[in-house]
Amino acid sequence: MGEIIRDSMQSDMQSVGVELIQLLIENISLPPEVEAALDKRASMGLLGNMQQYAQYQAASAIEQSAKNPGGGNSPLEFGVGMAMGQQMANTMKSPVQSSTPNASTPPPPPSGQTQWYISRDGQSKGPFNWEQLRQQNLTAQTYVWRAGMDNWQYASEIAELDSLLPATPPPPMQAQWYISCNGEQSGPFNLNQLSQANLTPQTYVWRAGMDDWQQASAVSELASVISSPPPAV
Repeated sequence: MGEIIRDSMQSDMQSVGVELIQLLIENISLPPEVEAALDKRASMGLLGNMQQYAQYQAASAIEQSAKNPGGGNSPLEFGVGMAMGQQMANTMKSPVQSSTPNASTPPPPPSGQTQWYISRDGQSKGPFNWEQLRQQNLTAQTYVWRAGMDNWQYASEIAELDSLLPATPPPPMQAQWYISCNGEQSGPFNLNQLSQANLTPQTYVWRAGMDDWQQASAVSELASVISSPPPAV
């Protein structure tokens, strides 16, 4: 505390040409009412459990009285006896504490949970219980193992882990094509079906996203499905 105060005062002292080398605090005085409150609180802390303290005082009085049988203090002994009797009665009236744990205390973890291990980048990690395994971002190609398995397996090969794997996205939707031949429109066709429609370079085609009908030869993505004309004889 002295160092903190000295550092904060140093600049003011140096402004008048004085260097404050050391500052010692020998005593901190408190108002009388604060000191009285602290003394009372300290006394209560030293006594601790007042009931146990009273029991100890009563037992000490009985011991002193037993050492001096001819000069005992009958009123004191009577009072101590009454106090002990009252204490025994209170003990018998006290309800037996239930062994049920506090509702706010979490129960112990369930025994017998399956312990899982995973293998990533050539390193084995675990063990994980089910909730911890859920946080490991498993993929279908993640190697997993638990007691009872002969060897490591892909997570996708274990049915009980299906709910932990990311959903498999559906295949991309294929473009739907329409063709116009001899003034008649037909379709829609996917690319595989279009390859069987005997397109010629002059066949007009259209799909969503195109402004207008175009000849198949003008659409680069259809080059693989256009039928080549037969060679000239």
